[in-house]
Amino acid sequence: NRFDRLIEGQFELHYDTQKLNDNMFKMSPDDVVNISVKVHGTSGCFGNILCNRKLTFWEKVKKFFGCKVQETEYANIYSSRNVIKNRYLNPNANDYYGSDVWGDVNTMISPFISEGMTVYGEIVGYVSGTDKMIQKNHDYGCNPGEWKFMPYRITTNLPNGEKYEWNVSEVDEWTRKIVAEHPEIENNILFLNIVYHGKFKDLYPDIDV
Repeated sequence: NRFDRLIEGQFELHYDTQKLNDNMFKMSPDDVVNISVKVHGTSGCFGNILCNRKLTFWEKVKKFFGCKVQETEYANIYSSRNVIKNRYLNPNANDYYGSDVWGDVNTMISPFISEGMTVYGEIVGYVSGTDKMIQKNHDYGCNPGEWKFMPYRITTNLPNGEKYEWNVSEVDEWTRKIVAEHPEIENNILFLNIVYHGKFKDLYPDIDV
């Protein structure tokens, strides 16, 4: 039997982005908005979240007799747009995903993800070690076999069960900080291209509110 690591509510795939034209009626001149340029690749999601812990035989015995046993631990979970890659324990996971671009990005980014954090981003360029583009005609300066990762969203699971949604500026600051501290990953990172951050009315001061 495969051991399911996931605890309900800890890991969430990225939501479907809503069309701006269908939601303009929700916005007012005083709303703070962010406008950024999205790259065209494939989505990835990388978390350090609370997971079920596989108990040893003796821990199962202790639990059976009512003893307190640690049943959870923080662990790395990562996914593509719709598929969680390592939901189940798999001793050959590294071999299985060795040529998988999500696994390669996870190996790079996971050491910098704090407990409770989930990082969402776009992977662009080429499938690792191949001349196959992740998205046709979109290489973003990558050579064949190379890829880049752009973090665009981060959430943190709070002790009360709620999720904190980082603002875009915080995501950008976190990305730039880890690259500054670890220049060896610079060639595999794309920074957010933030065109504007502020109130609507300040973006268009010539328009009377």
